[in-house]
Amino acid sequence: MKKLSLLMALGLGLGVVGCGDDTAETSTTDTGTADTATDTGSGSTDTGTTDTGTADTGTADTGTAEDTTPVPTDEQFSGPFSYVWRLQIPQSGTDAECCFDFTADGVTDNGLGTLIGALGAIAPDVNIQTTLDGAVADGSIALLLEYAGLDETTKTGPTQLWFYLGTNDVDGDGSGDQAWDTALKAGEGIFQVQPTSLAADGSPLIKFESAEIDSNTLSAGPGDFPLTIPIPGLLTLDVTIKQAQIEADVRPEASGIFTNDADIDSDGDGTPEVWGGGKLGGVIPVDQVIGILNDLANDCACAGIAPDAAVIIAGEGTDQYDVACDPTITINDGACTDADGVICGNLSTVCGFAPALPTLGLIDVDTNGNTIPDAISVGLRLSMSGAALAATPVAP
Repeated sequence: MKKLSLLMALGLGLGVVGCGDDTAETSTTDTGTADTATDTGSGSTDTGTTDTGTADTGTADTGTAEDTTPVPTDEQFSGPFSYVWRLQIPQSGTDAECCFDFTADGVTDNGLGTLIGALGAIAPDVNIQTTLDGAVADGSIALLLEYAGLDETTKTGPTQLWFYLGTNDVDGDGSGDQAWDTALKAGEGIFQVQPTSLAADGSPLIKFESAEIDSNTLSAGPGDFPLTIPIPGLLTLDVTIKQAQIEADVRPEASGIFTNDADIDSDGDGTPEVWGGGKLGGVIPVDQVIGILNDLANDCACAGIAPDAAVIIAGEGTDQYDVACDPTITINDGACTDADGVICGNLSTVCGFAPALPTLGLIDVDTNGNTIPDAISVGLRLSMSGAALAATPVAP
C-alpha cells in the first residue's frame, strides 16, 4: 500500500548553516607550450624532426562547487520558541472542545474528527490519538514555533509565527537527548531545526505572517498549513489546511511561550479531561481527500483496479457535494490479502460508505459561496512548552 509522506507533519541535508557568497572560479589558464616542430623532410620519405611540443600541463579546474546551503534570514533563530508536546484530535463532544465556527451558525465545526471516527469503523483496532501521542513522545513528530519579531522584554505584541520540524537528537546518536515527559514538557528542551523545514533561501516553509500575543491570547492566521496524520495500517492523510488559524491561551516565561491547558468535560460525564490550551483550525478541500483515496485504490491490483483508474468520483451536485465510486469499475477485493493493505481489502466497504459522506456532516464548509459545502472542517488542540535551539540551530 502506498504511503504518503508527513509534515507541520507537518513533512518538511545540511551540514553547515551560514552566510556568504559562493567561492569564485579559480581554475588556472592552460599554459602548455605550443607545438612548433616543422616538417623538413624531402622526397618521398618524410624525415621531418619528431614532434617535441611540450605536453599540456595546465592546472585542472579547481573551482569550488556551488554552495546550495539554505541561508536563514537575519530574524531567524532568535526566539522565543514553543515546542508542541501534545496534539489532540477531538472526535466528538461539546462545542467547547474544539475549535472554530466556519459556518457562522454558532456551532464549532470539526468534520475531520467525524471522518476519522468513521474510518475507525473500518479499522476498529486503530487508535489515532494513541498513534499521535506515540509519535510525539518518541520524537517522530517534533513541531517548533518561533515568534519572530516579538518584543523581547514583554513577549507581547505583533509577531510572525514560523514553524519548523525539529529534533531533540542534537548529538546525532539516533535517540533524543532529553526525556520527553519531563524536560521537554517542562520547557527545558534543546532542539535543532530539520533542514526539510526550510526553503532554498533558508526561510521557514510554514509561517503565519499575521500573528499577535495580546495579554495572554495568541492569535494567528489565516494561512495555509500542511498537515499529515498517519493512520497505521489504513492510510496517511497528507493534506493542506486552508484558512488555517490559531488561537491559544498562553503564558510567556523565560524559556519561551507555554499554553495554559483547559479542563473540559467533553463527554458530559461530570469529569473534565485535560485539553491543550491551543486551537488550530481550518478547512480541507474534499478533492484533496478524494485524491488520497484514489491514490490508495490505484495500488489495489489485487482487486482488479488499474493503476490510473479514478475509482472514486466526486464533485458538486445540485444541492450537495456528491461522492461515489465509478459504477463501471468492477471491484474484487475478496482476492486481496492483509499484505495488500486495509484499504484494498475493504475497497467495497469504502465505496459503499462514500455516498454517505455529504449526509454525515463530514463535508460541512462552503468555500466558494455557492451554498454547496465542498470542504471538511478541521479542529486540533495543542499543548506547548518553551524551548531553545542548540548552538548549531540546523541539524546536519
